[in-house]
Amino acid sequence: MMCLPVLLVLAAQAEPARVVVLPPRLAADARTEVRSAAPGVERSLAESLAKHSGFHVVSRLEIAAMLGSAAREQLMGCDAESCVAEVADALNADYVVTSQLGLAQGVWSFQAALVQRKTASALRRAGVKSRALDGLISSVDAVARQLASGSRVAADAEDLQRRLGTNDAGVRELRSRLAETPDADLTAVWTDVVVERNRESDRVALLESGLLTAAAGTSILAGALFGTLYGIHVATTFRFGDPATVGSTETTSAAPPDGPYLFPLPLVILMLVLPVPIYTLSALLVAAAGGVALWDALDRGRVRVARNGCCRDEERVQAAQRPGVGRRVAPYLTGTAGACALLSPMTVMSCGVASALGFMPLLFLGTQFVGPTVALPPQEFRQAYDVTNLIVIINWVTTSLSCGGVLLGSSLGLMLTEKSELLDDDVAR
Repeated sequence: MMCLPVLLVLAAQAEPARVVVLPPRLAADARTEVRSAAPGVERSLAESLAKHSGFHVVSRLEIAAMLGSAAREQLMGCDAESCVAEVADALNADYVVTSQLGLAQGVWSFQAALVQRKTASALRRAGVKSRALDGLISSVDAVARQLASGSRVAADAEDLQRRLGTNDAGVRELRSRLAETPDADLTAVWTDVVVERNRESDRVALLESGLLTAAAGTSILAGALFGTLYGIHVATTFRFGDPATVGSTETTSAAPPDGPYLFPLPLVILMLVLPVPIYTLSALLVAAAGGVALWDALDRGRVRVARNGCCRDEERVQAAQRPGVGRRVAPYLTGTAGACALLSPMTVMSCGVASALGFMPLLFLGTQFVGPTVALPPQEFRQAYDVTNLIVIINWVTTSLSCGGVLLGSSLGLMLTEKSELLDDDVAR
């Protein structure tokens, strides 16, 4: 128990304080490394408590610096109710923080309690364990946050920005909202700011995914139209100018062996030109989705908030960092659309075969191709036919790979940004 002379000296020399942080209690047989770590743990607790609470914190190190080693020894191990009450009364403090530090079987443990002056009873308790001392000291901030819960930080405090761990924009946003609702709790309002401004939007993810899915759909539609026209082209070429029989004395087509062959040039032009507006629409949709993704990545309106900042509801923040339904669905929707786009050549082939088989009977009913044609010599016919097939192959490969690749890449990007990171490691002041 602290003697009366020491208490009088404390009362005379220490500035008025609302919270006194006592040194951690150590086991009688505590190892040297534990005794060496105690001052650092205490200092970290005092600094974090000052940041997270509305209290003015006076640590044991400050008191000992004023009083010397005698008071320092008397403060060590102060955990009895009477001792805590005497310290609080001597310093005119409302609360005292007691703690215990230990190391057992390679695991560090730290327990702390916020004790009320009038009743000498613990209002809140918190603790942490870690296998490394650095990890324990880093977690002391969370202990202080729990002890400080319920205390009020003034909105007009000069060090509010430092306590919140934010920048000027964050402080302005908080004070603006508090001005609109003066009776609101600062912690609740600041938590609203952090969640609303920093949480990844489900709507944005679904908008990006919807645009990409629509792009895949239009690309597949263009491929189906392209395949249908190509099937008609193949059927008419087989009927009125089979390139496999060019130069042969035998033919199964309606064209004579030595030509001229009827090449459906207008049909080929229509086949190559008609899908272009649809492919253009698909490209515009992809570009729009890219714009949405860029806007999302720029984090416009985001408030910078340090992980060790104060005055927020950690449970709400942690819950808000979990992805919403839109963020979880968007990557899979986009990936499925991308896979369908990669398989779009199958759609082209299916439509081509169906249209060829459908038009073939009609073509065999007549002796000429229904529609405009161009009469070409055998060699030119062969070249025109080969060029057409080459264009078809290039179209299939480029459109399916480009669209499918973009969508699958976007799906991966949506997966990587699925979780909302509301907090930052570093904050620019």
